[in-house]
Amino acid sequence: MPADLPLLLCDLGETRTDLFVITAAGLAGFATVAAGLGAVVDNLQAALDLRMRGTALRLLFGQGYDFAELAAKLVQPLANQLKPALAGLPKRPVRLVCSGLGDGQSWAVTALGEALGLKVLALDTGAWAAARGLDFAEHVRVENLPPAWLGLLSAVAAFDPDDPTATVPWQPEFQDTPARQTLGSLPPAG
Repeated sequence: MPADLPLLLCDLGETRTDLFVITAAGLAGFATVAAGLGAVVDNLQAALDLRMRGTALRLLFGQGYDFAELAAKLVQPLANQLKPALAGLPKRPVRLVCSGLGDGQSWAVTALGEALGLKVLALDTGAWAAARGLDFAEHVRVENLPPAWLGLLSAVAAFDPDDPTATVPWQPEFQDTPARQTLGSLPPAG
């Protein structure tokens, strides 16, 4: 990733979204917005005139419904709440990746990227996995794995089956970044 093309990692929760701007040098900015996927669910419930919120949740996270036509309308309220936080970040991101969504919600990432004026990160998952020594069964189409799998795959790549206690909890390439320095200065949780 070129240093002049920051990435926005959008960690979507039910009622909040954490925004991380990541550059080649590490974490360049962070913001939390008090809006999340709940805004999309509420908008879906209203758009389809559903009586129960649970029905909207099942539709949103299910695999059987294509929201491509409604996508822009569904994510707009969330995008409107994220825009002021984006404007306040020290670096303007160019690319977007989202966590908190499953394989069937790629439409939401695309629509959110368009609403925020960001390009969705196109990741060569096969090359990424190969660089970390990960092999897959022949029937697994690695190129189709969405970025949502990167956290789990990173943990798998760090695991040493010959010495499970030697597992690296933090990717070594991040050791000297501002992100690690910032996270290392945080007080312990609890």
